[in-house]
Amino acid sequence: MTSAPVWLLGCGNMGGALLWRWLAEGIGPVAVIDPAPRALPPGVAAVAEPPSGRPDVIVLAVKPQFWREAAAPLAAGAGPLTLIVSVMAGVSLAEIAALFPQSPLIRAMPNTPAAIGQGATALYTTAGDIAQGAAEALFGPVGTTVWLDDEADFDAVTALSGSGPAYVFAFIEALAAAGVAAGLAPALAARLARATVTGAADGAGGWDLTIAAATSAGFNTGSWYWQAQASSGGLIITLASGSLEVLASLAYTSTPGAFDGRSTAEKDLEAVQTAIRTIVAGGVTQYMIGNRQAIKLDLAKLMERESYLKGVVARERAAEKVAAGLGDPRNLFVRFGS
Repeated sequence: MTSAPVWLLGCGNMGGALLWRWLAEGIGPVAVIDPAPRALPPGVAAVAEPPSGRPDVIVLAVKPQFWREAAAPLAAGAGPLTLIVSVMAGVSLAEIAALFPQSPLIRAMPNTPAAIGQGATALYTTAGDIAQGAAEALFGPVGTTVWLDDEADFDAVTALSGSGPAYVFAFIEALAAAGVAAGLAPALAARLARATVTGAADGAGGWDLTIAAATSAGFNTGSWYWQAQASSGGLIITLASGSLEVLASLAYTSTPGAFDGRSTAEKDLEAVQTAIRTIVAGGVTQYMIGNRQAIKLDLAKLMERESYLKGVVARERAAEKVAAGLGDPRNLFVRFGS
């Protein structure tokens, strides 16, 4: 067999997903080296031994526990211009360099939606711009690519995007099962579950989510209004809206850190609420929260902080009532149900 520009060592789930997409995008020919491959695309044959010649790219897609013995026969075909790409979990570039000392190395973590061009691939290299460009040419057609600054991040990437599709599939199955339990026909429940997850995922891409606040009230005492909006290009969709009452007692006028009978959380809560009014009314991006300076927090983050501090203050006040012998206010809640 004559040499192909791309050698693929291993054609299991991940190697096979990449192979199908590469061929669909016209990347190749690809020489598949696997003594027991999974389902191959039409017209593609696998071989047990590496072809003759020297490839441009060798992709290592075998099980990590067997990679050294599987990759050793390929080392003779790799030179200083042969890009070595590993999609193996848990195998560092330092380990791969011991077998391919002359070659530029890329480490990649794609996922199985790569087969339909919807994959997510994290990439890392120390080999420079040319190697990065070659990696983008390989993995750009299979979906989204991101570059890592630290190779150690691959452990988290493997857990998130590498393993993530399996959890999504399990969620779809659970969602469909819940529909069946509620009385839907299995086929209908499965179709709705798949469409729900697909639609929700598609809706998250290409959209900016913001919280827009009306400034007509000036954020003085009284009512003010907010809207949660999703925008894409010139299209703006309002997802939710509501109003809040700003009370005069929320004005933060005391000196930060001064003792006035309030806890740190209570002071910080009032400072955050003042910051919310200030940033919307005047676009200020630097302000004090308690004794700490906050820089470039947007309105959404401030509102998240406000919600958190409200919870802290509520728990503090509940604890004070218990300490004063007034009983646990949580006991006032009654659960109704069968």
